[in-house]
Amino acid sequence: MKYLHKRTIKVLAPFGISAVVLAAMRLVLGFGTSGKLFALMGIYIVPPFGKESVIPIGIGLGISPVIVALSIAFVDIMFALFLAWNLDLVYHIPGIGGLARKFRTKGKEILKEFKWVRRLAFVSIILLVIIPFQGTGAVLSSMVGRIIGLGKYKVLLAVTIGAISGTLLVAFLTASAFAVADYNFYVFGVFAIIAVAAINRFYHKHVIEKKRK
Repeated sequence: MKYLHKRTIKVLAPFGISAVVLAAMRLVLGFGTSGKLFALMGIYIVPPFGKESVIPIGIGLGISPVIVALSIAFVDIMFALFLAWNLDLVYHIPGIGGLARKFRTKGKEILKEFKWVRRLAFVSIILLVIIPFQGTGAVLSSMVGRIIGLGKYKVLLAVTIGAISGTLLVAFLTASAFAVADYNFYVFGVFAIIAVAAINRFYHKHVIEKKRK
């Protein structure tokens, strides 16, 4: 009975935390912004979308880069938390269990291909989340961490650090690119106006005046 009680808490806690955070986002950010974020967080879960595509979309929609980044990182952290507490259970869930075993197989393949992952352990999990290799992310990185022998809370901490760092990095690069694009567009607009004015002046001075003469 005690085991079932603990298991219930571990299964439901990530969903409860998510519900509280989403409700707080709705309250603080308002219906419009939170609605866009919820949509982006939902899209992020569906392959092949990743932070490198979802975050720029959010920034393009006018949402703060930091808010977009932390929202996407939160999704990764909740997945990592659920797996940290319930990985053994996930393998036995119909449908999802088969997918989880495929992820585990993929994780073993990554360990064979990238030898440094096992040697660097904790740091390697952070790097796998920040810069995904061959489709890795929070879910697969969590499994890789467990396979190489890291404790579940060390894996959770590594994924959390990697998720926050990675999403903020993408958000910063995207915001910088947008700023450069806006600046270049402004400069282009100024030169275009000057060019039109110069052409107009040249036309009036050398074409119209000659016709008058």
